[in-house]
Amino acid sequence: MRAKIPEHRNSPDPERRLKIGYVSPDFRTHAIMRIMPSVLAKYDRQHFEVFAYLIDLKQQDGVTERLRQSMEHFVTLPPNAEDCRARAGRRHRHPDRFGGTHMPVEALLAFARKPAPVQASWLGVHATTGLRTMDYFPGDAHLPAPGTEEKVYRLPRVQYCYHPESDPGLAPSPHFQNGYLTFGSFNNPSKLNREMVKAWSVILHLVPGSKLLFKYATPFREMTAARLRAWFQEDGIAAERLSFAGTDWNVPYVASWNCIDVALDPFPYNGGTMALDALWMGVPVVSMSGRLAVSCCGRVFLGALGLPVARTLDDYVALALEMVKMVLTQPKSRQFIRNAMSQSPLMDGEGALESAYRTLWRNWCSGQTGELALNLSAQPPPKKRHSSRT
Repeated sequence: MRAKIPEHRNSPDPERRLKIGYVSPDFRTHAIMRIMPSVLAKYDRQHFEVFAYLIDLKQQDGVTERLRQSMEHFVTLPPNAEDCRARAGRRHRHPDRFGGTHMPVEALLAFARKPAPVQASWLGVHATTGLRTMDYFPGDAHLPAPGTEEKVYRLPRVQYCYHPESDPGLAPSPHFQNGYLTFGSFNNPSKLNREMVKAWSVILHLVPGSKLLFKYATPFREMTAARLRAWFQEDGIAAERLSFAGTDWNVPYVASWNCIDVALDPFPYNGGTMALDALWMGVPVVSMSGRLAVSCCGRVFLGALGLPVARTLDDYVALALEMVKMVLTQPKSRQFIRNAMSQSPLMDGEGALESAYRTLWRNWCSGQTGELALNLSAQPPPKKRHSSRT
């Protein structure tokens, strides 16, 4: 594979207008589109020329079309490594930087051929891609990086900027009408595991009469639901305290957060945009951080709002009870969380991606990329946030 890496003929001018390419199959109705709009819509067109590369998996929709109309450059690529690399390179005319989000393996292999001198992995991939040709991962002070091929570039603020899908309005916590408390998990069922269910069973035992709602973006498979019921039953939780909903539920996704009182974040693989959506709708989130990058989303998001996060299983259970107490005794807690979210770095629209791109490009131009990036990764972020535009 190394033999196929081309010689990069990009002009080594550190201050010229840069060509930035974002590669993803998810420029459609997808979770990453609660983060990407702020990046794609607000970049500095004077200093950056931005390309959106859609890996075409035949899932285009209205979101795709709106992005196609609004972008300076929007290119559709086949999910094939060689075609991906070749077509992107020709259209981009010596790209300076490529950034990739979650994508099929065949398309990811295009990055192994390094069509741009500087490459980074970002959204949808919270761990290493395993590619030596992937240079960086934009992170923040909360993101560890054990066992990664990429160097972590520490942004001076939280690494994401949230763009809500919609705002159906906040509703009072449903326990006021239901007479019981409802926990919820709207995450991918693949993140649910036995140890986590044990912790959630303890919480349900400690909150008598409480229920737990599982919801996912596709029809909830009965096989998955049956496995979860069996696990909870082993822990003494009756099946009637659990409910499962998928696309067959007639409540719109964002509004469905109004149906639960407290969100339970999975571990060790935390929720991503699910946690952001919950916080936007004023729902308290119980999360536990861990050693790996996939275990740090809760710490990143909740930390940006000044909210607590658990470090151990005991902390997790105790934090859940604390959130229950807040919901029961503070009727305006949802508005408090919404206000904290709205005023947090997660929604201020002023990230540091552009200044990061410029720094990494200057590093490449100077021929000191590896050494300087390692130094940057080791530095703690400044206490004050930069005001550079995303």
